[in-house]
Amino acid sequence: MRFDNSWIVSQTWLFGESSMAVLEGRISWSSFFRVHLPAVLWLGVSIGLAAWSLFFEFRSQWIVAGFSLIVSTGSFLYLLISLSIAITWFRLEGDSLWFTQLGRFPRGVPLDHITSIHRTQPPREGLVVYLRGGYSLCFLSRSLENVDELGDVLAARLARSPKRLEGCLDRASAAQAVVTQMVLACLLIPLGLAGWFIMAVAFHPAKIGNPFVFLTLGVLLMGLVLTGFYFLVMHTWLGCVRWYSTTGQGFAYRTVFSRTEVHRLWSDIVSYTAHRPSTRRGRESTFGIVRFQDRSLIKLHLGMLQNVAPLVDEIKQRLIEQHRHEIPLTLRALDEEHPLWNRVAPHRQPGEIILWIGTADYQKIRSEAHAETAFGILVATFGIGTVAVLIYLGVLFGDVSFFIVACGFLVFGLIGAWSARAPWVIQRLLSQSVYAVTDRRLIVLDGLQWSEGHPDRTVRECVVTYTPEAVRRYEVVGDRHISLGGYWQRGRKRSQYWVHQGIFAPADLQEAERALRTLLSHFPDHQSEEIAGNLETL
Repeated sequence: MRFDNSWIVSQTWLFGESSMAVLEGRISWSSFFRVHLPAVLWLGVSIGLAAWSLFFEFRSQWIVAGFSLIVSTGSFLYLLISLSIAITWFRLEGDSLWFTQLGRFPRGVPLDHITSIHRTQPPREGLVVYLRGGYSLCFLSRSLENVDELGDVLAARLARSPKRLEGCLDRASAAQAVVTQMVLACLLIPLGLAGWFIMAVAFHPAKIGNPFVFLTLGVLLMGLVLTGFYFLVMHTWLGCVRWYSTTGQGFAYRTVFSRTEVHRLWSDIVSYTAHRPSTRRGRESTFGIVRFQDRSLIKLHLGMLQNVAPLVDEIKQRLIEQHRHEIPLTLRALDEEHPLWNRVAPHRQPGEIILWIGTADYQKIRSEAHAETAFGILVATFGIGTVAVLIYLGVLFGDVSFFIVACGFLVFGLIGAWSARAPWVIQRLLSQSVYAVTDRRLIVLDGLQWSEGHPDRTVRECVVTYTPEAVRRYEVVGDRHISLGGYWQRGRKRSQYWVHQGIFAPADLQEAERALRTLLSHFPDHQSEEIAGNLETL
């Protein structure tokens, strides 16, 4: 519900050069539950199905009851979280923002404690206000008055405030992740109960069978449950940063499982690596790992930690500055005597100096290629072996249906044989890749894109150039590749996976980094964007 003209300016005064009006808004409960109508319907239907399956006997009634209880629990938690974070009233007055939440007394927040704001998109359209200390306030514009006006006033004030990076975990995204993990963890309950039952049989006085066999099987099942719980739930939150704030010499942060505020210097950071797993959530599942000199690490969830992109850029820039003294930047200009000069010379601009020319090394990805070959041989052996058996049975019994089924397995075997060709195909493609760094840009000739270390053989980039501004935020992936960006690609079953673009498997990674840093030394931050924009991109 929108009230565009209902707010009243009760008093106006100056803050420096601009004025601020007093705003007030109240929640409309009918609009609030209309927004959350799907969750209410899911809750009612799941509770009804659970009650029906418990009172009436039919096949699979316990399965229906179990899944209904899981859905009802998730819907109830979603509504509970939505009610707990909903703002029921707010008032912007003076230097404070007053608000109330369900079942709580009015509270005031100084406007100086607001670090950033974020305007969310439908279906939860509204305003999220982030505060110092890792807290946030959620204003839903579809059920709360004057949210858009509040966002405009706060945005104008933040534009005049000193720049300071600070952020916290988004409550809605974190709650969604927790609910999803709880649903997945519930699937481990039957396996855990089976493990406890088998272990109980091992200690039963009747001594049914060999107790050691039951004890071993029970321990294995419980180990699988604990391992699954770790990777489904704990792995996401261990070392995860829930709040951070930058200072002049470094930044401070708190993790999910610790309230201690840790202070780190920029010089303590050793490396930053982005991990983009294949998932339906795409960018929301991306997280970065920051490693320090004391071998500790933290996780920065790019999809849940607000205002984290500027922090990542700052970390990368600090790392580049720290590494300038570790690797010498002086490179000798190349000439026609270089064996690969003829490959790069046609793409050279007038007056451009070539600093480094490199090639790709197949040995760096040999393990991935051999793993694909082993899988292909296994599939091909199974498929072609099954075809031979079916043909023999068809001839023996004179039944044409065996030959029809054999055609399907023949296609299966041919796919495996195609995968078994991976080492030779990848080696041939990599032999054509050439990388060159000049005093103006990076040139990639016949490069390959890759995902999680596996090259994409279906996409071939003939000539691609990268400006210094694109090179400035490069990432070293797996100590073998240099990523200069990429894009999310649609996969099977609506999944998404990240495709890297850049220097794939260079023969000398250290020399490639040295060349890139030499290029960046010619373009300081305040000049790179202006100069790089004038370069010609082939």
